[in-house]
Amino acid sequence: VLYILLAFLSPLLEHYHISFYVFCYLILRTSCHQLPGKCFWILGSNMGLCSKCFGLYLSQLSLLLFIRPNILYFFNKHFKIFLYFSLIFFFLMISDSLFFRFAHSNFFRFILGLLGGLGFSYFIISAYIKWRLAMDRLWSDKKRLVILFTVFLYLSSAYNIAFSQEKKYVKLKAGTPILLEFLDTVDSERYKQGQSVPIIVSRSVEVDDYIVIPANSEVYAKVSEVKKAGGWGGKGIIKVTVESCQAIDGQEVLISAVQYSEGSTSRGTATAVGVGTGLICLPFALTGFAVKGEEGVIPAGTKIKARVDTDYKIAVISQDKVDMKLKELQEKYKELKKKLEEQRKKEEQEKKKEMEQQGEY
Repeated sequence: VLYILLAFLSPLLEHYHISFYVFCYLILRTSCHQLPGKCFWILGSNMGLCSKCFGLYLSQLSLLLFIRPNILYFFNKHFKIFLYFSLIFFFLMISDSLFFRFAHSNFFRFILGLLGGLGFSYFIISAYIKWRLAMDRLWSDKKRLVILFTVFLYLSSAYNIAFSQEKKYVKLKAGTPILLEFLDTVDSERYKQGQSVPIIVSRSVEVDDYIVIPANSEVYAKVSEVKKAGGWGGKGIIKVTVESCQAIDGQEVLISAVQYSEGSTSRGTATAVGVGTGLICLPFALTGFAVKGEEGVIPAGTKIKARVDTDYKIAVISQDKVDMKLKELQEKYKELKKKLEEQRKKEEQEKKKEMEQQGEY
């Protein structure tokens, strides 16, 4: 109950500039990373618990509130079923935290936390009902040890609260512009629907003289619409949608931008060819289908402006780490640029070879 109350209280106190909010965040930090990008926000500040921890504590609390004798009897009757479900739910939450990272939204993380909390509670309650005598005996025999271990945990938490360093955050506001650059020429002939597009942050984004999104950071973008140039002068269409990039502290920042390009149509030329050849011989009128329109093309080096979708609290890191990050991204940028150039040359050679073979045929 205390953790849930403090999770709500922390952003409220911070919004109204009541200094006690610092203590609230410190208490909760002993059990939660509190990354702002993985927390729900209230009045422009993140909650004191991340969305997953909030779901975890909330589900445990709600389950305990509804425990009744008939519910305990139901647990005991279907012990194995609840045991299996508890392990599955808890494994889903742990596996996302440690290995797979398949939860890409705070709502999904909250649901995983709920399931993990329910699984943990199912396991404790079912185990106690099934092995009550053994657990009671363990408690009576090892009571002092359990008490000492509990005191140790709370003292270590108090130590963390007393000596943990308060991180400094700056707020990246919704609507902040971010300049992006296409690294590869994107056209409707080569790219397919849903394919990733190589785009980087062209210029570092700063807030209060702190870099929050470094230059050369990779941007997640994909082709959301594509149509190849067709016969009878049909024009090609390509549409790229930008979705997110990464902040200096590692959290994902949702951004929005769309770049659209369509080639010019050649319907007039195709019609003229079809009509002209049709006058010579009627079946030749179909040659108009061989005349294609231009492909939709977004040239490499094209710069577009994206906007941040919502407010973010970005952790300030030391200047040494910032310099190292910028250097690392610069090296990655050079490697990616080189790789794209080699890939482009290879495609051009294959296309040239294919045209030569068709010509010989």
